[in-house]
Amino acid sequence: MKEKITPYLKKITHKKGIATQYVISLSETISQDYNDPLMEDSHEMIKGLVHKYKNRALIKVSYLCAAHCRFCTRIRQIGNPKGTLQEKDIENIIQRVYK
Repeated sequence: MKEKITPYLKKITHKKGIATQYVISLSETISQDYNDPLMEDSHEMIKGLVHKYKNRALIKVSYLCAAHCRFCTRIRQIGNPKGTLQEKDIENIIQRVYK
């Protein structure tokens, strides 16, 4: 994962909590073996809609983030413009959720 930090966050990375969340270590730059720890890919019914539990749904609107969190569970997807939902994708999600 490439480190991506907003100018404001960069300014306050001297604070331990901010640095811990956003500043990557050398060991994190070596491994590119990303997985799907929450098994979202296998529960994505249609583009952008994850339906893992009967009474819950997650809508992934975009894979573009202002900053990259070190603990991100979607690291394999961030930065990929293919994840950005178009109007038709949103309409499909609405139809599926209210079905």
